[in-house]
Amino acid sequence: MYVVKYLSRSLVTIMAKAKKKKFRIPWIPFLYKPKYQLSLPEIDLSESSVRLTIFIFSVIVCAVAFGGIVYLIVQPTPALLSSGGRPQVLYPSLDRQTLVEGIVASVMFLFSVVGVFLLRKSTEIITEEESRGIWIYLGMFLFLIGALGLTYIFYQKYELYKTSRGVIRVLKNILR
Repeated sequence: MYVVKYLSRSLVTIMAKAKKKKFRIPWIPFLYKPKYQLSLPEIDLSESSVRLTIFIFSVIVCAVAFGGIVYLIVQPTPALLSSGGRPQVLYPSLDRQTLVEGIVASVMFLFSVVGVFLLRKSTEIITEEESRGIWIYLGMFLFLIGALGLTYIFYQKYELYKTSRGVIRVLKNILR
């Protein structure tokens, strides 16, 4: 018990001395010692350009992730599949995708995000009614194209998945 109190008291005195006296980092003699301090960057979100840059960066990261870059790196798939001599864009499984399918999904996601961004930006234009209307219509158009495109892709993929599962069941029954 006494040893713990002594160690804690000595630790407190060492810390107090360290605060009073600056520790010097050992350096190799005859070499230039840089005079800079490392610190965390400060992000000032009061400027609109910084907010826009962060938004664009996060949208690009999300679009690349949404496009399935992780799956394409882990399990590389072909750009297109061929089914009966015809090219097939969609992979008939829910857990994999072709390269073209990932690119189309990313583009549709970007269309939707840009559409929502234009809708939001149109509320900042107060004085010019004509340009505000153009921004609103363009934003709605892009959002609808992106959302309907993604819905169509997911629907087609699910239908391919259901039919391929049905074909597999029929083949299993035939082989029995």
